[in-house]
Amino acid sequence: MLPHVICEDFETKTPLEYFKIIEFTISKIDENVGIIGETEDKEEVFLSKKQIKDESCSDIPKEFKIGSTHKGRVMYYSAFDGYCGITTRESILSDKYQSIFDIKSGMIIEGTIKEVNEKGIIVKIGEKIYGFCDKINSGDIPIEDLQSVFKKEQKSKFRVLTVNNRNNSIYLTHKRTLMKATTPIITTIEETELNTITFGTVTFIDNKRGVYLKFFNNIEGFIPTIELFNQKIGMISIGQLLKVRIISFDKQLLLCSLNLFPEENVPEKYEDVSRHFEVGEIYEGIVVAKREKIMLVRIKSGDVQYIAMMPYYLVIDGDEGQDIPKMIRNGTILKECLLLKNQMGQMVITTKKSLISLRKKIGKFNSKEEMTVGKYIGYKLDKQYMDI
Repeated sequence: MLPHVICEDFETKTPLEYFKIIEFTISKIDENVGIIGETEDKEEVFLSKKQIKDESCSDIPKEFKIGSTHKGRVMYYSAFDGYCGITTRESILSDKYQSIFDIKSGMIIEGTIKEVNEKGIIVKIGEKIYGFCDKINSGDIPIEDLQSVFKKEQKSKFRVLTVNNRNNSIYLTHKRTLMKATTPIITTIEETELNTITFGTVTFIDNKRGVYLKFFNNIEGFIPTIELFNQKIGMISIGQLLKVRIISFDKQLLLCSLNLFPEENVPEKYEDVSRHFEVGEIYEGIVVAKREKIMLVRIKSGDVQYIAMMPYYLVIDGDEGQDIPKMIRNGTILKECLLLKNQMGQMVITTKKSLISLRKKIGKFNSKEEMTVGKYIGYKLDKQYMDI
C-alpha cells in the first residue's frame, strides 16, 4: 500500500475545489500512465494520459516535460491515493459550466446541437450537461420541420426555461421574443413585483374560465376571461407568447391581465390587486367595456383599481338587462357599486338600489350587546354563494 495510507499519522488533505482551473508544475512523467505534478500550495495532482488532449495520443506531447508549468482543471479527488485528478483537454478547460447547478433559469447559453427529432432538439451545453428544446419552444411560431432549421453539430443560442436538479434535466427555448426580451424575467413568485409586465407562454385554454400560462422556472400564471379585454379567446393558441401584467399572486399562481395600460410599472398608482377589495363594501366605478351578457367596470379603492364584472341583470331592480347595453355607455361613472363576489381574481358587482340600500342598513357591531331587535346584520358565506 502507499505510504500515506499506512502511516499512523496520516491526515486527509483538503481537496482542491472541483472544476477549478489550477496551475501545476510537472514533477514526474510515466510514459505508460500519465503525469504527476504539484501546485504552488504543494497539492499533488495526477494527469492521466487520456486527459492530456482531446484527441487520443500514443505518446505524451513534448511540451509536457519535468519542470514545465501548465493549466489544468480539477475533475475529481482520490482520498485513497491522496491526489486530485485533473485534465488539460482544451474542450473541458474552455467549458463554462461545472455542473447543472451552474445553469439558472433565464440564462442565455450557447450549445452544440447533438440531435434533432420530431419532439425537439437535444443540445450539449457542457461536459456531460445537456438541455432539451421541445418543438413548441423552437420559435415564436413553432417550427414544423425542425431538421430544416436546426442541424447536428450546429452551434446555437438558447434561453434556459427550467432547470430540474432532481432529474438533471434542463429545458430550453429558442423563441425569438424570449431570447431578445427586455422585460423582466420571472423565475420565482417570491421575487415577483406586482404590476410587472412580462411574457408568458400559453399552456392551456379554458374557454369559460381563461388562459393558463407558464413563465420561467415552471412558474404558472392564469388570465381570467375578464382580463382578456378585447383579445378573443378563440384567437389564442397553445404555445403562443402573451405580453401580460401581473396583477396578483399567491404561493402557486400568478394572476395576469392583458391590460397593459400604462406600459410603465407604477405599482403605487396601479396596484390591480383583488385582496384590496372586500365583499359587502361599496365602491365607485367606471364602465370600461361591454360584452354579450356582462359589462366590465373598473372599481376603485383609494389608489388601487381593479376590473370587476357586472351581469346586466344586476344593474337595475326589476330589469333582466336586455336593454342595458343601449342605456349605459363606456365611460359611464357608477357612484355606488356593491361587491358581491371576490374569488380567484374574479369580482362581481351590482348597482341595484335595493341591494345597496339594504347594505347601508346593515350595522357594524363591536359586541353582542349592541345587536338589538330591529337592527340589520350581515354575514359572509365560507363557500361561493353565487354562480355567474
